[in-house]
Formats: sequence, structure tokens, C-alpha cells
Amino acid sequence: MNSILEISGLRKSYGPLEVIKGVDLSMKPGEVVSIIGSSG
Repeated sequence: MNSILEISGLRKSYGPLEVIKGVDLSMKPGEVVSIIGSSG
């Protein structure tokens, strides 16, 4: 089955604080995905 969403190398920063560092993700139809960090 083909992916409906692909993310490669996702990064997010708040000023100098990098909070997401190089996340890769692939979702197929019908899947539910969440990203949860140490702060919830």
C-alpha cells in the first residue's frame, strides 16, 4: 500500500532551542500517528 503522507528530516526550533530533530515519518491510509515528547 502506498503512503499518503511522507515526512523526511522534520525539524522545529523555538529561537535557539531545537525541539524536533530530524524526524522521518511515513503514513499509510487508515493509520493514526502522533508524536509525543517528554513534555507531553
